[in-house]
Amino acid sequence: MNFTIDLHVHTINSDGQYTPPEVIDIARSKGVKTLVFTDHSGITHSKEIVSYAKRAGIEIPLMGIEISTIHKGNKYHVLGYAKNFRNSELESYLMYPTAIKNERYIKIIEMLRSSGYNIPVHREMLKGINVNGTYMHKDKWMFTGTLIASYVSQVSGLSPDEARSLFSGGIYPEKRFIYIEKGKSREERYLPTCEVIRKLREYGAVTILAHPWWECTGRGNTTENVIAHFQDFIDAGLAGFEALSQQNDECFVEAGNKLDKMYPHLLHVGGSDYHGDKRPDLGVRGVTEENYRKLMEMVRI
Repeated sequence: MNFTIDLHVHTINSDGQYTPPEVIDIARSKGVKTLVFTDHSGITHSKEIVSYAKRAGIEIPLMGIEISTIHKGNKYHVLGYAKNFRNSELESYLMYPTAIKNERYIKIIEMLRSSGYNIPVHREMLKGINVNGTYMHKDKWMFTGTLIASYVSQVSGLSPDEARSLFSGGIYPEKRFIYIEKGKSREERYLPTCEVIRKLREYGAVTILAHPWWECTGRGNTTENVIAHFQDFIDAGLAGFEALSQQNDECFVEAGNKLDKMYPHLLHVGGSDYHGDKRPDLGVRGVTEENYRKLMEMVRI
């Protein structure tokens, strides 16, 4: 079953592979009629993007965002949806997890350059500079290992996997020569989950817990923990969770059913978590017309 409403979509601005217009074109080819961009830490939304989507027969009704957070030692991703939560103070606050990650990647880029790899300086790389001086994605705000590896590959003859292994181990750990620690603890690298939920609510956003079981796949969390934490999130203003996600093993389905019984008022919102890579395609997961209507009724601004 493919969905026509996809509310969890990433672009090149954070860690996706394609620009907003490219994603819109792909969405049209997949039969998606409504989508929301939910890039990490920042808002991908403009009159130009909305107009381009409209010409493609696609509605972008809301601004969206995905924030990396932490609660009692466990990582959670919070989705926010609103008509408009543009606010410089809020946006600066929400950019924090990505800013911390970017600091480390900038150090990696500088070390690669000082080691003889003729890659662009970090500001130019972030914009996607071409040989002719034009930019592929001037609005991008998040560095990724994939982005850096692609530039190293272009100037070195290494494959992207080999290039990435220079600074992250990867599948060729023997090639690694750059070791930069993350520096801060998990609690310091991410924003508090309940605080993020409350702040987004202050600006009229509906908050949804993305892929709630993703850290229960060998990443240190358990379904029992997640369920126990839900009351804290609800008290902070959480409206729902992604009932459909990549973690669809029987144990996670059972955990989701338990949440439904405990908190029948929670909204089921879903999306593909599309990145343009090996993860699911647009529309593979989504939200029903009924739950989409409920979500839109909750949006206050």
